[in-house]
Amino acid sequence: MSEFMRNMREGNSKGNNGLEINRRFDSAAASGTNCGSAKKSTVAVYFDPHRMKVDVPCGMTALEAARCVGINIETPCGGIGVCGKCKVRFTSGAPKPTEQERALLSDSEIALGYRLACRSRIFFDAVVFVPEELWHPSGRILIAGVAKEISVKPLIQKRFVKVPEPSLYDERGDWERLTEALWDDEAVCPLDELSADIGLLRALPRTLREAQFEVTVVTAGSRMLAVENSDTTRMTYGMAFDIGTTTVVCYLADLRNGITLATASAINPQVAYGDDIISRIAFASERDDGLKLLNEAIVSTVNELALRACSEAGVATEHVYHATFVGNTCMLHLLLGLDVTQLGRAPYVAVVQSMVELRACELGITAIPNAVLHVLPCIGGFVGADAVAMILLHLFEDIDAALAIDIGTNTEVVVKHGDRVLAASAAAGPAFEGARIKHGMRAADGAIYSVKVGSDDLHCMVIGDVPARGICGTGLIDAVAALLELGIIDESGRMRRRSELHFLPSPIANRLVERDNDVEFVLSYGDEAKGNPTIVLTQRDIRQLQLAKASIRAAIETLLKLVGITCDVLQAVYIAGAFGTFIPKESAMRIGLLPPISLERIHSVGNAAGIGAKLALINEDELKRAELIARSVRHVELGTNPTYAEAFFEWMRF
Repeated sequence: MSEFMRNMREGNSKGNNGLEINRRFDSAAASGTNCGSAKKSTVAVYFDPHRMKVDVPCGMTALEAARCVGINIETPCGGIGVCGKCKVRFTSGAPKPTEQERALLSDSEIALGYRLACRSRIFFDAVVFVPEELWHPSGRILIAGVAKEISVKPLIQKRFVKVPEPSLYDERGDWERLTEALWDDEAVCPLDELSADIGLLRALPRTLREAQFEVTVVTAGSRMLAVENSDTTRMTYGMAFDIGTTTVVCYLADLRNGITLATASAINPQVAYGDDIISRIAFASERDDGLKLLNEAIVSTVNELALRACSEAGVATEHVYHATFVGNTCMLHLLLGLDVTQLGRAPYVAVVQSMVELRACELGITAIPNAVLHVLPCIGGFVGADAVAMILLHLFEDIDAALAIDIGTNTEVVVKHGDRVLAASAAAGPAFEGARIKHGMRAADGAIYSVKVGSDDLHCMVIGDVPARGICGTGLIDAVAALLELGIIDESGRMRRRSELHFLPSPIANRLVERDNDVEFVLSYGDEAKGNPTIVLTQRDIRQLQLAKASIRAAIETLLKLVGITCDVLQAVYIAGAFGTFIPKESAMRIGLLPPISLERIHSVGNAAGIGAKLALINEDELKRAELIARSVRHVELGTNPTYAEAFFEWMRF
């Protein structure tokens, strides 16, 4: 049993077929080709439809070649060739298909030049067509959340002071006269505790004299961050970042009143290296440059979002003085450039769990050069600062029994009963994000997001009111719940054949098709001539959903048992995250994902992690409280917990 749970947590980092995550360039000789000439060591690759060209080493994969020109093709499986989501079309120079490609692509697709970008090694000049949705992975990113009212008490303080000019009768140094003037104006901290970086000291003489000794001093506690010409006290800003496994959100706030001035969001570029934590840990651990690539990707996105938010609000980036960051343990390690190898194996130990404070320049965040950064503390294992932010926002107040869930690839579950708070992370996998589902996709235009049973047929609703091109997580839950109600899926998760279901209306029965001795259910009929695929739900899709929901529900039941209560005692259930905001609650209960309680006690609270990070930004007491929460919450490691193992098998059933 312990071996099973360890494999589940570690995710079999070499993939189901034992393939190495580390993608090494095979030699041309080993592949049976010499790139056309012994002298030719590179090939030219053109990427359509934007006709971008790159010369790469002979034998490089199309995936690696695409990254060379900034095309971050999404690889949900981490590029080990088992998900089939990185499908591209070679219009020229198509390599011989691998066995994995033959297993995941149809004969007609292979004949048309379709290959998997992660598997296709290029030995001749080639032209590769990359579908537009793979160039820039997109989706509907949640930025809103349910906040609570708090006073505005930022860590950052700005004071305009008039500094006495030096004279033959006043020979104090510039630093001494500035700090004493600041102290005389209003004490910020004991004078002997004030500190500043060497860069500020080097610029101080010129700044004071150009400003005629009338300056604004910016402090963060006992650290002086900047000395600015004239009175700039009205320009005091900060940023809160939620670094999610899939998405990244930035909030720009006015630190004088706590008002959010702008938000900016993006898909986490690390999805190009794997859609879940384990894939990225493997990538960072197995490749010499893996950690560097993942760190540079997220730092670049932070810079991009900071610039975008400031531009939208008309704020000068040098007037952003504070930034807070939340995310799960792995995402924050990658942000900080910390080794994640030990997170990929028991006992899953972090390099640091405490709050980390540093200057933006130390992390390569050049967009906000004057800012001090606080990376909020983690609780333990994979339960990170995002869970701390969720607790800070919703469970720290006076509530006796509550459950909070942030549903995602890495799902955090928190249970509070009295003074006891327990937290755990459930390895739910990426099914809710559409990965490892045959026609799965993110919640973007073309995604089936809702499925309802009509009088004689099923009806699907699609985001953007366009032809369906896939199904997202909410649609998947709705679809399985509907098929359970119709009796098409039994309690074990098996999809019945049409011959077993004589009682179904013909339009619904006709949606059941058999292919390769397997059963599929047609959700949406496509028009191949117009490029619109037929969207189906397969038996494997159902099994993927069962694994995800069993992991989450087992985590819930384990924590409830440990604090000694049952679900009917819960006063509130908070569901956070993008998926949790739009989750169909009745369908989630029907499949067993959520406990059976009254709907009015279930609250979708949006991006609780991001809003919690903003609380810590605008009120330094909340920042300190985050540290208290991280120290006081008990982390439960599910991988070695027998209650969780038993509950997991129990909740595999519908």
